[in-house]
Formats: sequence, C-alpha cells, structure tokens
Amino acid sequence: MMTSTTRPLAVVTGASSGIGADLARELARDGYDLVLTARTLAPMQALAAELDARGASSVILPADLSRPGAAAELASTIEARGLSVDVLVNNAGLGAIGRFDQIDPGRVSEMLQVNVVALTELTRMLLPGMVARRRGRVMLVASTASFQPGPRMAVYFATKAYVLSLGDDDERGRGCAHRLSRLEGRPPSGDHRRAQQHSCDRRQAGAALDHFAGRQRLDVASLTRIRLELVNHTPDLTAAALIRP
Repeated sequence: MMTSTTRPLAVVTGASSGIGADLARELARDGYDLVLTARTLAPMQALAAELDARGASSVILPADLSRPGAAAELASTIEARGLSVDVLVNNAGLGAIGRFDQIDPGRVSEMLQVNVVALTELTRMLLPGMVARRRGRVMLVASTASFQPGPRMAVYFATKAYVLSLGDDDERGRGCAHRLSRLEGRPPSGDHRRAQQHSCDRRQAGAALDHFAGRQRLDVASLTRIRLELVNHTPDLTAAALIRP
C-alpha cells in the first residue's frame, strides 16, 4: 500500500528476484517508494514487506511483459492510480539457449516482447511525464551480450544490443540529458548459474545505483571494468543504461 506522498517513486520491472529485487532494495535505501512488477506475486509480496520494514511503501502490480499489450496496461494502471514516476528501471528480461533453427518460436517471441517491445513501450509511455516535470531517470538493464554476437543465444544477444543502442540514443536536442553508466562484468559460465549470479547481484545493484545517482562508488569485485560516460545538457532529466552480466 502506498502511503507516502513526499518520497520519490521508482518503478522496477522484473522485481521478483535477482538484480531487480536488489535494485529495489537500493532504491528504498536511497529514499524511494516502489512500484514492483513481475510475473510472480509471492516473492514481490515478501520483498514489499521487507521494504516496508525499512520505511519504503510499495505497490505491487503483477504483469507478464511477454504478453503483447502488457506494458501499455501497466503504464495505464500506474496512471490510473495517480502515481507520478520519478525513476523507471527496465530490468525484466528473458533468455534462451539453443540453435536458432531449433529454438522454440514461442520463446523467441517472448524474448523479443520482454527484452525489446515492452522495454521500449514502457519507456516511451512514462518518459513524457518526466520530461514535462523536468525531472526523472530511466535505467535500461542490458548485458555484456550487448557488445557482440553470441553462440547458441543469437536472439538474446541481439535483443541486448538493441537495449544498448536505445540507451545510447542522443536526444540532447530535445531537452534530454543522457547519463550512460556501463557496468560490464564477467558472465558466469554455463546456463547463468543462479548461485554465482546471486552472490554479486546486490553488489552490482548498489554500484549501479551509485553510478546512476552520480555517487560513483566502485567497490564491486565481480566487475572486470567500468566505463562511465556523462553528457550534461539538462541535468534535471537523465536517462541511463546499466549493463549486467
């Protein structure tokens, strides 16, 4: 239940686990209330209770962004509730491994819908309000896969290249400033081993938010190199891209 009217509000997609949940924790630590959205309700309820104990209110909006139209419905629900979004974290993502000619076509469609279409639509729908208020940030969570093609993960790698390209879009002439924070880590071997990934999720989330807010704390052992590019034009509005392994 959202009770505060003075704290800024952040929307986090894919907030049920992993980096998404830890980004929500970091945002709460930094004084934000949260809109949590993902497919699985129970983990978000547990996270909301945890955040409430830290003084952050949460609204839970279950959504399956692999379904066409889900991003528009989510944006409409946020608007209908009168919620003013200060930060959008596009963290939700899907992957799959297999030969391109053998991979399930349905899974391909879901990857494109979540990694490209929903991310683009949600950003397009929420960004104008930030522009009108002259404040706001958008974080696009991509991957080291953004920088090269990948064997047996052609579609996933291609979708993440799209995310990187979108985050690099130059809109300075339209009154937007872009802060591009690229955190490039060493990918886990194998099928994205959850135990290994979880051990660095929180450290990466904290470093990402520090870059995002301009604090530039770089104590993240799992990152192999970090590049930070700042283009300042209208400081009140910032778009950012976080690159994760």
